[in-house]
Amino acid sequence: MENQLWPYLSPSRPGWWLVGGVRGRVRRVVSEGGGRRESAGDPLVVVLDVLGNVDRIRRTLDNDVLMLVAEAHQHGASWTEIANRLYRTKQTVHQQYQHRLYACRTRELLRRDHQEAVRQAQVLCRQGDPEEMAESRAFLRRLRTVAERPVPTPSADRR
Repeated sequence: MENQLWPYLSPSRPGWWLVGGVRGRVRRVVSEGGGRRESAGDPLVVVLDVLGNVDRIRRTLDNDVLMLVAEAHQHGASWTEIANRLYRTKQTVHQQYQHRLYACRTRELLRRDHQEAVRQAQVLCRQGDPEEMAESRAFLRRLRTVAERPVPTPSADRR
């Protein structure tokens, strides 16, 4: 039975795109030419290309999960709360993320994301549709407001 189904589960065949829900949408995105139903190329090349695309998305999502775990933890979420949302044990989540929360790589990733968001907002302020322009201006305004706030000094905190 498995051997009969296998050809229909390959990215080089139409069955790959016919899976419903999130998996189907992701499969259409990671497959070159999302709407293509049949591959003109070698099926092995197609499978390996899609495998590479899926791995790039997995690494991107891993980084996004790390950023969200860090933000949730920073806002006071416990490891148990975070673990419950990830459908994992507290121990697993703590071991996987605790040492990465304040690592240089995490700060660098956050810094790069911030710079890219600022650049994209600046472009959208000039070239976006009205809704994108409004959101981008609000984003940049919030950044200016935060940057203009005085940094509290230790003596001011004691008062």
